[in-house]
Amino acid sequence: MYYRRNLIVALLATALLVSAIYVVSNRISIASLNRSIRSGDISSIRKHEKSIRQFRNIFGSNPLEVAIEATNKEAFSLLLQLGADPHSRDQSGLPIIHRVCAVADSFWLEEVLKHNGDPNLMWPGDRVERPRRPMYVAMQSSQFHLVPILIDAGASLTDSIMIDNNADYSPLGNASDCGPEAVGTVLYLLDKGATPDLSKKSSSITAFVQDGEDTPWRKPITKWFQEHGMDLHKKFWDGSKWIIPPYVVSE
Repeated sequence: MYYRRNLIVALLATALLVSAIYVVSNRISIASLNRSIRSGDISSIRKHEKSIRQFRNIFGSNPLEVAIEATNKEAFSLLLQLGADPHSRDQSGLPIIHRVCAVADSFWLEEVLKHNGDPNLMWPGDRVERPRRPMYVAMQSSQFHLVPILIDAGASLTDSIMIDNNADYSPLGNASDCGPEAVGTVLYLLDKGATPDLSKKSSSITAFVQDGEDTPWRKPITKWFQEHGMDLHKKFWDGSKWIIPPYVVSE
């Protein structure tokens, strides 16, 4: 029994030592890789191909994040080609595909999507932030021009882009709350087939009809519904869902 216990302890110690060596080795490799990215030494990046594919946050700063911060597009593309995970996380814990949705230049998002980035990826959130998808980040960062790119890549028109059971966070619902800049996005989503969630009292249609003197920029939205035979201004809640009467053109 004594010898068996010592053997187990020795094996555990060996495993811990091997694990520590593995982590240290990868930290050294990632640190060297990140220096190459910052300095623009593209030729050195391929030397770290194995570490790129096996990257974990315990090894240091995410090389993809470093490439974004250095605006090194060539390095960013090469990292993805060599197997960097587009769903790996930056230092704040946010997946790279979410991170690039806060950047105005669409190059970063297009590259991520080209290398199997999931436009519907749900980040689970943390103690402060609710779970969210890339499109939510794009809208909240006022990068509305990225929404069609996400939709074209397969992003859902109906799934909630942030989890909150008390509000309408469908793409259409969220866009309805994003102010004048989002009107074009709302119209784009409607044209693509998105529809308001009429089962929730907090449906986006409650925002769309607020097109008075203080918010005249919403008029193109109510006009869109009129042109499609629906009168949002006469909507009513029947106790379980919203009813939108047909739009009647006055004589």
